[in-house]
Amino acid sequence: MRWVMAKSSFLVILFCIATVCLLAGEGKVPIYQQTTITQPGHYIVTRDISIASGSVLTIQADEVQVDLGGFTLSTSSSSAAVMEISSGKTDLFFYNGRLKGGMFGIHHMGSSSSIRVSVKDVEIIDPVTSGISMTRVNKADIDHCRIVRSSPDIMALYGILLQGDPGSLECRVTDNVVEGTGFYGIYLDDVTASEIRGNEVTRYAQTDSSYSGIFIIGPSIWQSGGSRIVGNRVRNDGINGVGISVTANATISGNLSIYNGKMGIRCSQGCLIENNTVSFNGTYGIEINGPYNVIRGNNITGNGTTTSHHGISCVSGENLVEDNSVQGNAGYGLYLSPIVFYRDNILRGNGAGAVFSGYDAGGNII
Repeated sequence: MRWVMAKSSFLVILFCIATVCLLAGEGKVPIYQQTTITQPGHYIVTRDISIASGSVLTIQADEVQVDLGGFTLSTSSSSAAVMEISSGKTDLFFYNGRLKGGMFGIHHMGSSSSIRVSVKDVEIIDPVTSGISMTRVNKADIDHCRIVRSSPDIMALYGILLQGDPGSLECRVTDNVVEGTGFYGIYLDDVTASEIRGNEVTRYAQTDSSYSGIFIIGPSIWQSGGSRIVGNRVRNDGINGVGISVTANATISGNLSIYNGKMGIRCSQGCLIENNTVSFNGTYGIEINGPYNVIRGNNITGNGTTTSHHGISCVSGENLVEDNSVQGNAGYGLYLSPIVFYRDNILRGNGAGAVFSGYDAGGNII
């Protein structure tokens, strides 16, 4: 019996040695416990790691890749991130696994140079404050991640927060799921020339109705151009929040924004807003607060609860409203300033009437 046990233990040890040798042969450094990474390289997690305090991984080097190996890293600390990036460490790639608990899933608070970071196929479960929170970011790629809070219902602040130096943040935030946030689902600050595509955001703004599912702001009104917000799905509980909010100079296309407590889409100036479905939101379907926007080809139905809530509200600046279907909203279909042009829209069944003010350029069905 002792011989059999000794043989079994030997086989286990031999297997572990073989695994380490195989990973080393692939150029990957195994991680099997709480670790501070101080050298560039390609690392791989080889088991679930759970700790009572502190961060599971601390990144103190540039050019680091961490393959989470499909395993779960978790911390019981409510004041530390599961993965902490030391200030200014850049060219980082984290992928293929789960992060659970902690104040943040992944965190960087920059005070020196901006960083470049990618996160792919990572599930972040039950962070106290935010799933991904990174400041002083130059380039970021957040792809196919799932960020959820199961118990209690919400993380306190953000699902994804990326903040750059003024005018410097270029990012791809694509095909992520964000559910259960107190403030914003996805918050991108100092953004230019970015892509926000295919994300699903639900149960955001649970502590304050003024926050948004997706919120994008540039460093100034003239520097925030070139971004595309395409094919996202934003839905709330019908009580809180603005579905998609953009400051300026972006394309907002093919999104679904429904059952948000306030507006479905809100933006200021220089945006192309086309082919979106915006329905059953608490106040306006689309609210425009500045000039030089084109609102085209959108389906806007069933928004608002009183006659002061309109399908499209556009009361400032020179804008064009064309080829939209605006039907069954509580207030006017279009509520416009006199210098907003509208044409070729379907405007039927709106509670206060088809149009308030604006310049009729023809072809509307009323």
